[in-house]
Amino acid sequence: MRWLALALFLTATTLVAQRDRPYFRASFGAAGGNYGFDSDLAGFDDDADAGLLQARFEYTTRKGIGGGIRFEHFRTERDEGLFRDPSNLFDRGTQARSSTFLAHGTFRFEQHRFSMPVRFGILVNGLTLDDHAATDPETDYVSAGPFFEVEPELILFHRGKMEMSVYTQAGFGAAGTLIEVDGELDANGDLREYESSTGFAMFEVGTRLKVGKAQFGIAFVGRYQSMDRSEFEGNNFIFGYDSGFEGVLLTAGVTF
Repeated sequence: MRWLALALFLTATTLVAQRDRPYFRASFGAAGGNYGFDSDLAGFDDDADAGLLQARFEYTTRKGIGGGIRFEHFRTERDEGLFRDPSNLFDRGTQARSSTFLAHGTFRFEQHRFSMPVRFGILVNGLTLDDHAATDPETDYVSAGPFFEVEPELILFHRGKMEMSVYTQAGFGAAGTLIEVDGELDANGDLREYESSTGFAMFEVGTRLKVGKAQFGIAFVGRYQSMDRSEFEGNNFIFGYDSGFEGVLLTAGVTF
């Protein structure tokens, strides 16, 4: 037991070894892919082409303590959206738009060729389903709650100012959700609000190439969320759903 305890202590001490300088990263990215939406209401299960934009900034001290922010926005194509009626040439379907903001604290573990930021913070997400038909309302889902993420990365090649690495990023969150539907008013004449809860998952696996302070990356990304059926408001409720964006993300930025 003493040897086991000593080994664990030495491993932990080595893993959190300090850098000789602070760490900073800023990057921007764009992805093309597919967005799927599967409602608990029968007949509302569809997918469409979508694009995603990303911006992220992170800073940690030599001791590996810091934080950062990340913003992502994706939307499906406007003219070929979800739930189109193929028999109606003028039906453009429903456009899905989603924005996610993450503000997080970071503990960055690093040793030799291996590093692993551990992030925890607040996630705020807004999802809008916008039906182009005048008779169908726009539905807005706004969620906020805690979020946790890890991102292990291993440097495979390092020579001079060039290095290549592989990494995996996995994050999970849970949030309370408010839902508003255009045209649905309560007894006071305000938009009726439905309440529910939503789970979030983010997954990413890819590779990065660093040349000097510039860094470029390519990765497969998945952004998923699942909402429970809402509570009743009057005699109405909002059906739950599962949705997700999957695509290939290209990034460019600086790190030092």
